[in-house]
Amino acid sequence: MNKSVVIVMGAALLLASGCGPKKSKVKSQDERLEEQLALADEQLAKQDAEKGKFEQVESDSEKAEKFDADHAKHELKRATLNASDCPNTFEKAQLEGYQPGTAELRITFLNDGSVKEATINAPYDGTPVGDCVLRAINSVQVKLYQGEEVTVDWKVELGKPKPVDEKAKAADPKKK
Repeated sequence: MNKSVVIVMGAALLLASGCGPKKSKVKSQDERLEEQLALADEQLAKQDAEKGKFEQVESDSEKAEKFDADHAKHELKRATLNASDCPNTFEKAQLEGYQPGTAELRITFLNDGSVKEATINAPYDGTPVGDCVLRAINSVQVKLYQGEEVTVDWKVELGKPKPVDEKAKAADPKKK
């Protein structure tokens, strides 16, 4: 035999044995399903092992809880500091008919934390002092919460207006 024929035949044998047709098995649906379930189990095990590596981020709606009455009380107290000073923010002529006393308010909060509505009782309703109190209370913002609107009753003590120091007023032209 010719040397080149032997080489070609050897190469053909090598190719036939190493690269010949491989037996492939067609998997049934059940076998494929079992493989996929096993893969899913592996992925879940990996996720469980990695838990805690990354901090979970919550959306605003996930952070929202029930209405926090203590926080609302705290914010209303802060606003009350401004509201109780309302009688001192007006000229004497604007306070005609004003009587010191307790203003009773009804405040309704939306679940986004804002004040939907605030009302004040008579004799303060519709007066400059009453409007001033409502402006102070309407600025209150509480924490987001889930659920319906919440209505809170609140009181603000309104005292006598502080007397105007005429000497200080005369000395400071800005206060005229």
